[in-house]
Amino acid sequence: ELIVGDVRDPAITRRALIGVHVVYHFAAAVGVGQSMYQIEHYTSVNDLGTAILLEELAERPQVRRLLVASSMSIYGEGLARAGERLVEPEERPLEQLKAGHWELRLGGRVLEPVPTPETKRPSLSSIYALNKYNQERMGLIFGRAYDREVVALRFFNVYGPYQALSNPYTGVLAIFGSRLLNDRPPMVFEDGNQRRDFVHVADVARACRLALETPGAAGEVINIGSG
Repeated sequence: ELIVGDVRDPAITRRALIGVHVVYHFAAAVGVGQSMYQIEHYTSVNDLGTAILLEELAERPQVRRLLVASSMSIYGEGLARAGERLVEPEERPLEQLKAGHWELRLGGRVLEPVPTPETKRPSLSSIYALNKYNQERMGLIFGRAYDREVVALRFFNVYGPYQALSNPYTGVLAIFGSRLLNDRPPMVFEDGNQRRDFVHVADVARACRLALETPGAAGEVINIGSG
């Protein structure tokens, strides 16, 4: 059944929960860049929308498991190495970026980027990242308070068939693909040495199914990427 509505509307959300025992909460305004100039919209949809859903779930103990969509955006710049030591780099200042110096630094020292481990603490550098961190924490806090099984899934860059090439929210691979199909070169910003993790939509779907069926997933935050 398809119900077209707004997650911020308690009546619509209440109707959508009738006869439901599991909820995948994927309703969100998405996109890092857009969140920086649509601050009210992103905060309203993502934070208020989640709050309304949780209040409705509190009245429905039959809903035993909630799966919340989070994002790899909460990790920020990633991790880096200073000599033999792994460090969390400072956020790059605007003056450095304007000067075309893209390196990660700590105390003025240039760092070597390394793959981000799951142990890295969140580094929230956008409204979207803050929203997603709020969503996962709100879900997990709710789960503990109401004895529900909540799983937060931090999705990395998803790609696959039927991806909307015209939609800027769908990520860099869609943008690259759209430009290549129109005989234009992909636009690469900074020095081109950035690394991102991409994951196929079939693997994401499989992960969502496992997060539903695996008892030990309850109360956990799980990264959904390809490594």
